[in-house]
Amino acid sequence: KLDLPKLHTDSEDSIFDYLVDASGEWLHWSKRVEQFHYPSDSVLPFRSILVPNVDNVRTDFLIDAITKQRKSVLLIGEPGTAKTVIVKGYCKRYDPEQHLFKSVNFSSTTHPNGFQRTIESYVDKRMGSTYGPPGGKRMTVFIDDINMPIINE
Repeated sequence: KLDLPKLHTDSEDSIFDYLVDASGEWLHWSKRVEQFHYPSDSVLPFRSILVPNVDNVRTDFLIDAITKQRKSVLLIGEPGTAKTVIVKGYCKRYDPEQHLFKSVNFSSTTHPNGFQRTIESYVDKRMGSTYGPPGGKRMTVFIDDINMPIINE
């Protein structure tokens, strides 16, 4: 039996600030956050910078746990909360010889037929109505801004 983590009365921590590590002990998510070292020999594109914090480390962990079960992942949140950067950073780890990654941006001009043609361009037709990624590979399709049915104002 695993007891709940000991929360101090003066702390704002909750059960969601902890995970059970490989040894079966409670570990605060902040212990999993690696220190960020900005490269001194290059300039990174601003939109690709992700400074590790508890929220994006936890999100990355959950994406990994869900995708290992070959389930789909849906991230929701306010604009600017690094959802796209986290997903693209996670998918960079895929071995391109075994797992393809495609990104599709939705907008107010996205129509079902155009989306279908885009997806069909990524896959091969197998038998009948069966489609799949080429060469027996796996494929992840990332749909960004799926909530954009009308023009942003």
